Amino acid sequence: MAISLNGDDTMPNHVYIITGASRGSVPNYRMILDSVFHSQEIRLYNNLWVLEEIMMLKLLYYLTFASSLGAGLLAGVFFAFSFFVMQALAKLPTEQGISAMQSINTTILQSSFMVIFMGTTALSVVLGIASFIKLSKISAIYVIAGSLLIFVGVFLVTVLFNVPLNDTLAAATPGSSEGAQAWMEYLDSWMPWNHVRTIASIGALIFFIMAIRSWEF
Repeated sequence: MAISLNGDDTMPNHVYIITGASRGSVPNYRMILDSVFHSQEIRLYNNLWVLEEIMMLKLLYYLTFASSLGAGLLAGVFFAFSFFVMQALAKLPTEQGISAMQSINTTILQSSFMVIFMGTTALSVVLGIASFIKLSKISAIYVIAGSLLIFVGVFLVTVLFNVPLNDTLAAATPGSSEGAQAWMEYLDSWMPWNHVRTIASIGALIFFIMAIRSWEF
């Protein structure tokens, strides 16, 4: 039923539609205002929820981008060791090869490599969990795959295999027969696991890039 605020039913610019009101009845303006405010609150809540979701997606997007950079840097380091650093060290006299690798292992623990290594691993764990909970698009699958490759193929392989081999080599004495034997075993065991880290980090980089390209806000 249309009712004018000034009592003139002929002025459409000042008309409210009152559901259930009959001609001549007095509209409940407080009920109208309460209904309007309630609808505005619902609309504001919905807008805030949408804004929060967009901000979360953008955060995950930038974290994925950062993880792709980390994966790329790790892939470069592992690739270098797999394809020419270790081959060069293997060609040196055994004593020099052991000393050089011991120096590398000591230096790398004090370098920015550890920041990249641990930072990329931490980001991947956060991304994997958040993508599993928050995302329902194809980009989530790529992010989870990349995160698993970093955590399992890089972090766990390093902790379970490469680090114990480094510790064994650190205890070897260059120039001794035991040291020479440890060096040969080190080359035979350390290299294959480093190949795994190289392939895993390259695979993670590819998945992260695919996630970024398929991202939808």
